[in-house]
Amino acid sequence: MKSIILGAVILFFTFNQLANAQDVTGQILDASSKEPVPFATIIYASQRGVLSNEEGKFNIQANLEPSAIIKIASLGYEPKEMEVSKVNGQIVYLKSQSIQLSDVFLSNKKLSGGRS
Repeated sequence: MKSIILGAVILFFTFNQLANAQDVTGQILDASSKEPVPFATIIYASQRGVLSNEEGKFNIQANLEPSAIIKIASLGYEPKEMEVSKVNGQIVYLKSQSIQLSDVFLSNKKLSGGRS
């Protein structure tokens, strides 16, 4: 009898959590070209996140407060932080960011990885 009651309580809390879960959706586009930004990282909690698909669309299935902060980043773009309430169902535009590379060494000699 106790196991039946315990099972019912666990089932109740599981369904309650599923009912309270909210989907946060959006799309990430390049600010200048309006093209999708594929495989951008959307972080919504400590060590929790999703990637946008090929069309820049994403879906987070979590119970997030409207004031929670989402961090969006992709290589070649400025990272952006926004509240869930401003992201959900919206298009997010990322500005491109130039990447400064270090010096390049050019030589006409054949180099090897061996020890001298």
